[in-house]
Amino acid sequence: MLLELPASSVGIFEAMGFLGRPYPHALSAALVVLLLLGQPGLGAAPADQNSFSEAGPLENPVPLAPEVLKVLLETDAAKEGLAYATAAQRANPAQLFRAAQVHLSQADEVNLVVIGICPMCGADNAWFWVIGSATKNPRIILVAGGKELQLLDSSSKGYRDIQSVWSSPSETDTSLYHFNGVQYELRKRKSTRNHP
Repeated sequence: MLLELPASSVGIFEAMGFLGRPYPHALSAALVVLLLLGQPGLGAAPADQNSFSEAGPLENPVPLAPEVLKVLLETDAAKEGLAYATAAQRANPAQLFRAAQVHLSQADEVNLVVIGICPMCGADNAWFWVIGSATKNPRIILVAGGKELQLLDSSSKGYRDIQSVWSSPSETDTSLYHFNGVQYELRKRKSTRNHP
């Protein structure tokens, strides 16, 4: 008996010399391929970064497309930051942002988490922008401030929930955002006193 393979797998098995072989050989080859595809960096898409901070590293950094920069600069937060920018920063505002590619809903829809670089920030917190449909028709779906922005495993209307956290020595504020079908909206805010 020969194993029937989907067209997408034929090339892999053909290269390994297993096409046309009896079932046990093809099954062994299938197991080898599945094991290899499960290894990081061997056919598996990189996992999205879930936690972002002003100075933290970006796991999937991307340059800002001109269309994305345009929608960023239209926000009130960006206009405020540009008011404090130097002439050189205003001439090249892309240098005031860092961006990472993420997937908030479907694997084929590219979204971005954008972090402002001072003066594109608050006095004691970072500014975060979340861009929806970054490669097709970019739009701002969340602007939030905080020390950290977290993409959660839970979801609303098909998009991952997002949480921002701000803290000082005396208190911590946590804001939870849910997607409403168009953009993210504040669902819950919680403040707790920090004990020394």
